Amino acid sequence: MESERQEIVGDAAIDVLAQLGVRGLTHRAVDRAAGLPMGSTSNVARTRPALLMLALRRLVELEMQAFGLMADAARAFTSISATAQMFSAITHVQLTDRQSWTLARYALALEAIHDDSLNAVYQEASRGLAAVAEMAMTDLGSTEPKRQSELFLAFIEGLLFATIVNRRPTSTLDDLARGFEGLLRGMLHDN
Repeated sequence: MESERQEIVGDAAIDVLAQLGVRGLTHRAVDRAAGLPMGSTSNVARTRPALLMLALRRLVELEMQAFGLMADAARAFTSISATAQMFSAITHVQLTDRQSWTLARYALALEAIHDDSLNAVYQEASRGLAAVAEMAMTDLGSTEPKRQSELFLAFIEGLLFATIVNRRPTSTLDDLARGFEGLLRGMLHDN
């Protein structure tokens, strides 16, 4: 982010998206959420598309900071159990402490379907995660790391979506780790 003000507005936009959805994302709502004087958000992101882009860029930045160690960690994990632990920890955080980020990401993903510039940013961030998952599959000895990493990430996205949308109780960290380990063992068994 270029400035502290952009970070403040971006963080508030993420909170508004998580609480009110895309329809609730207005300049005034962001001003209120950020505790800024009315009109402040408009000075940072003049239009609604600019506000959506600011929110998405800030979300990507926050997720990369929070989960940025994944790339280094994935290279170090050569066991199925350790890899399952890493991905279950990230998934658990997305369902608990960072659920607002997950909700905002889903809202922005739906907007990105119809907005090429948002889609480009969203796809770039997705490629980063896909590369980490593919590295992990390669380290685990997969003969089809790209295909298997895509399936593994699709499983995680489905789990996140189903848990949040259906308002299911969040699985414990141990349950997630056992489930991911079983899935990885099943996927890699046929190699």
